[in-house]
Amino acid sequence: MDFERQTLRDLHARSSVKGVAIFVLDVLAYFTVVAACLLTQNLALKFTLSIEAGILTSLLFVVAHDACHQSLTPRRWLNRLLGTLAFLPSLHPFSLWELGHNRIHHRYTNRRHKDYVWEPLSLGEFSRLTRWQQLRYRFFRTFVGHFWYYLCDIWWKKLFYPRPREIGGYRREYVLDLLAVSAWMLILPTGIVGLTYALSPGPCSAYDLGLSVVACCVVPFVVFNLLMSSVIFLHHMHPQVGWVAADERVDSRQMQIESSVHVVFPGYTNLVFHRIMEHTAHHVRPGIPLYNLSDGQAQLETTFPEIIVQKWSPRYHWDTTARCKLFDLERRCWTDYTGTPTSTPQVTSAKADPSSPPPIIPLDDRGARRAA
Repeated sequence: MDFERQTLRDLHARSSVKGVAIFVLDVLAYFTVVAACLLTQNLALKFTLSIEAGILTSLLFVVAHDACHQSLTPRRWLNRLLGTLAFLPSLHPFSLWELGHNRIHHRYTNRRHKDYVWEPLSLGEFSRLTRWQQLRYRFFRTFVGHFWYYLCDIWWKKLFYPRPREIGGYRREYVLDLLAVSAWMLILPTGIVGLTYALSPGPCSAYDLGLSVVACCVVPFVVFNLLMSSVIFLHHMHPQVGWVAADERVDSRQMQIESSVHVVFPGYTNLVFHRIMEHTAHHVRPGIPLYNLSDGQAQLETTFPEIIVQKWSPRYHWDTTARCKLFDLERRCWTDYTGTPTSTPQVTSAKADPSSPPPIIPLDDRGARRAA
């Protein structure tokens, strides 16, 4: 990178104290809100707290995401422990997330037939889908539908007991992590039911027990998935962001810079969500911990003016879902479902020098090779 060596050291500096403190604070906030949700009898307040529990699930997910990149603390075993625990409320197995996110998405960002996160089709590919598949694709690329994409196409297919062909075959760590998630799926609702019954001042009906499980377990999980789907959409979907063919030779670093968007939310929002929207710096340097990410993004933007910095607004969000439907690799632009361009052709500087050999990307994991 074009950073000074000392700057890089400062940006990559990891702290066990900071990492553990962030984890503990998020865990305490999560269980406090879940407990309040369980105890209140006011239905409106109960579901307000339920939504807050979903937001806190998202914060724990960001902590686990950093731990999975080994950037939360300097100790690998501690990152594994904190990451595994922080992933539980969002029902994510640590090793399967590492496969799909670290070893596929980060390695093959915006490469067709490699990076499956919000991967767009071409007009020809879309026309060959069945009617049902076309409707499904269209739905996920509407403003309302894009909130449901992650739950249906990523979590369900790739992370929750996926088919072996989706992950290159099962490994011992995948099974163990899935068992941990399954245990949480049993322990949390059972605990909620038991506490509801024990704390009820009078007879406890099936309605009361079911309401507690829905409010404390189901709704937070759904809220997390809605937020997650929208956030990863904003990270990599933009009229100026392009995709490339799987075998196209590009400058890998420049590709990361040009395919990730820094979406600017109000400062307090970004702080609460652990700086997750400062995404370009994360893609260029995944080892920067969340507590240094703001400095990393600022440094990067002073060096690379081509970084896409986009202020968020409802209008921008709506416009992006309206324009980013299909992607034409030959014309390098987004199109609608008739092939009409909805963006200007991408002029990328990520092209590799044809005189230089293609970059060697080590595939040190059998699952990454097969799943990609």
